[in-house]
Amino acid sequence: MARSLNLSREQFTVGPFTHWPDIQKRIESHFVIKTRSDLSPVEWPEHFKGKQQLIPSRTFEPYEYLDELLPDDEMIWFMLPDASTKEPKLWLFQGFVRPIQKVLSQLPRTSFYLVAKKYEWLLFNDQKDEFIALGDLPKPKPGPFTEPEPPALPQD
Repeated sequence: MARSLNLSREQFTVGPFTHWPDIQKRIESHFVIKTRSDLSPVEWPEHFKGKQQLIPSRTFEPYEYLDELLPDDEMIWFMLPDASTKEPKLWLFQGFVRPIQKVLSQLPRTSFYLVAKKYEWLLFNDQKDEFIALGDLPKPKPGPFTEPEPPALPQD
């Protein structure tokens, strides 16, 4: 799909499968309370640790809001659940936020995880119009400049 969207491998690609077990362990150590050894990544949201911040989406589709929440010049982990398998699992990708938005725009609404490659934050959307954020999200980008309203003139 990424190729049909004209996304280069530098913008978006499948994650390194050989590194997935280490990436999963690092994510779990930072953001998940492992209550059992066979805890599936699909079950992580019920076991998130630390302070959780709910961030309502400002758009109809939550993925459309990602570029306002996250830096567009940082490569991040992107994980999607695979509902076609008997055992729940995640597909691992890596990319920049805008290409990830393009990919999500072509999929039916699904839950997804985004994680900083330095594991400072995790952002989860479970098909609702809000995100669950863990860790230290980057500072929000300033909104577009708007001209201040002129003061109201006194009425006689």
